[in-house]
Amino acid sequence: MGTRSLMCAFALSMWLLFAGCSTDVTHRADGAGTPTRMGVGSVSDDAWFAFYYQHPEPDELVAQIRALADEGLLSAEKDRMPLIGFLSGVFDRHPTKITGWMVEFEKLPIVELSGIYDALWYANTEVASDYLAGSLAAEAYRDPAPSLDAIHIDSPAILDFYWGRFFATGDQMPIRQIVSALEYGRYQGARQRYLDAAATATSGALFYEFYMESIFAAAMWSLEVNAKTHPLIKEYCEGLLRSGKLAENEYAWLAIVLSKVSPELWHVDFREDTAYVVDTRGEPDYAGPWDTLKAKVLSLNRYAGSYPPRFEDAIIKYKITSEWQSLVEKVKKEYAQYPDAETLLYLLGELYRQGHNMDVPGAAIDAGKIYERALRMYPRSVDLNMSAAYFYLSIDPRFAHLGEACLYRLREVLGANHPDVERGLVYAYLYQDREADAIAQIDRYLTLIPNDPVMLEMKQALLRGEMEIRVHE
Repeated sequence: MGTRSLMCAFALSMWLLFAGCSTDVTHRADGAGTPTRMGVGSVSDDAWFAFYYQHPEPDELVAQIRALADEGLLSAEKDRMPLIGFLSGVFDRHPTKITGWMVEFEKLPIVELSGIYDALWYANTEVASDYLAGSLAAEAYRDPAPSLDAIHIDSPAILDFYWGRFFATGDQMPIRQIVSALEYGRYQGARQRYLDAAATATSGALFYEFYMESIFAAAMWSLEVNAKTHPLIKEYCEGLLRSGKLAENEYAWLAIVLSKVSPELWHVDFREDTAYVVDTRGEPDYAGPWDTLKAKVLSLNRYAGSYPPRFEDAIIKYKITSEWQSLVEKVKKEYAQYPDAETLLYLLGELYRQGHNMDVPGAAIDAGKIYERALRMYPRSVDLNMSAAYFYLSIDPRFAHLGEACLYRLREVLGANHPDVERGLVYAYLYQDREADAIAQIDRYLTLIPNDPVMLEMKQALLRGEMEIRVHE
């Protein structure tokens, strides 16, 4: 394979800033940015790792990791965290392959194997946890792994972890975490203040600010470089900027990143009377009009949230159908202007799902397209996964596995004791003719809601072999 550094455009380590090196990006003749580390070379020239999420090849994993071990990269401190993040993502995506992989990885020296154990811990799947519990390192990993969407970024190494995780999965969550480090932009200038105060009584107090500025600089640099190379990262960043959910510093600095990535689309205007004004083509205040739209769309679930719809008479049916058509046009108009907004993706999905329940031609196809795109952009969204789960479990048993996947993601986000999620999994198993799993899941659900008459009756019907499931096609 040749000598290489692991992966692509990871955050710069602290030594770069101590050395007074800037975070400049060099450019190839074709214009693509290539990060450098003080002349050491590209932080990655290995497309297999950097673009794994686009073309997963899990069967090649052992060979790739062995090659890294042969080059000493598994024990190199600067490469451990991106590798741990990368492997945690691959382990998470392919839990059934973990045992076979570990047979080979256990042959590595303990220094290199420890990083793989860390990746298993962060993967936090049932198979990974069981493997660690039975390993010689069980004692070191007995505490539960932290939730990956809640880890506080307090070092450049954690940025590297999230870049590794993204390259393995292509999920939005790592990008959102990296963007959270832009909050440290408030420490800009701390490095110079620290150097000016070196060997003085105040230098110790300034070191923390200097350190946080280094994390901010690494996040800015790596987001810019990778967004230029990976269109999906740029798409995620634009979606986050339009989401209305970023803190002030996150919003301002991410806008600056995008203005460098796509200056033809994004412009940041600095003025004396305000910190920043971002030109995003007349984007509205997200907190107002969309909340009103959301309330109106969700109010229709009383009538069209399930099949068959609950219309008391023809007048109610006409009124609800007209309101639905009006809301579809309003949401589509907003969506045409802001196609990456999580709220609008969710509202369109809900409307098309309702339309399917009301037998609107083409509504199921439109819903499927929206959910597919939305969940690729926002895989951990509670609203989107819940809406999509209801949809997939209501249209055709062939799509039940997609509903099951949504419910598993919800279980990861909400925990294993959410009644709606656990109840939904019962139907997901039934629609896939997994009756034994359905019975076990009913028992699990009944520990939460012991006297649910529907589930109690369903269990008895399954045990008698008398259960019949119908879906709206």
